[in-house]
Amino acid sequence: MKYALVYVLVFLGLNHLVRAQMLLPGRATGSAFIGMAYTQPTGQFRETYPSGRGKGGTFGFTVRPMAGTAPVELGATFSYLPIGIEKQPVGTGSNAYKVKTTHSLIPMHALVRLKPRRLTFATPYLDGLAGITVFNSRTKIKEDFFTSLRDEDPIVVGKQTSTVINYGLAAGVSFALNTRKSFYADLRLVYLESPLATYVKKGDVLVDQNGNATYRYSRSETRLFMFQLNLMGILKSLED
Repeated sequence: MKYALVYVLVFLGLNHLVRAQMLLPGRATGSAFIGMAYTQPTGQFRETYPSGRGKGGTFGFTVRPMAGTAPVELGATFSYLPIGIEKQPVGTGSNAYKVKTTHSLIPMHALVRLKPRRLTFATPYLDGLAGITVFNSRTKIKEDFFTSLRDEDPIVVGKQTSTVINYGLAAGVSFALNTRKSFYADLRLVYLESPLATYVKKGDVLVDQNGNATYRYSRSETRLFMFQLNLMGILKSLED
């Protein structure tokens, strides 16, 4: 719930920022985007973790170091991709409760984008990416409805986090949604090349009768593809 709220707030902020600039006559100085993402493991990662597909959200931005004078933009992207949730019962009778483990991928990358200086109805681009992906498995006592409404801190009984350096390429096409070319629908395909990483797969969390969690670890290369569908807003300078 709280992650969905973050994305809604980011979207509203992007919408307000771009609308405030829609009538400006200046050149494009960059962009900001937010959207949905789907990831699919490939290679050894897929063999080791065939169910390691993730669905979530992404957002990012780009800026032109020299506004309007070069087809190069610099920026960053961030995604949050849950790749599995498992719930396990603990105890019996009136003392029974459940623990919940959420497995997620969190890619964070700097980017260099090659993009035509002139925006058209369909604008292609190519990205070079470098950064990290965080593998996160977090086990907590499952909250009931009223506890989540009170926004109380969850009781975490175990967690495992690992970080792997990765790099890759992305290619995309942006389609104008209005005549001012201030909003675009953006289709983006990402490939990330990663070395060996240690992570916990869905189904490899063991919870004993006391509610304590232990993990079985897997290790493999972690190459993946990610497909994104974004709403992109174009940022403009104040002058021609």
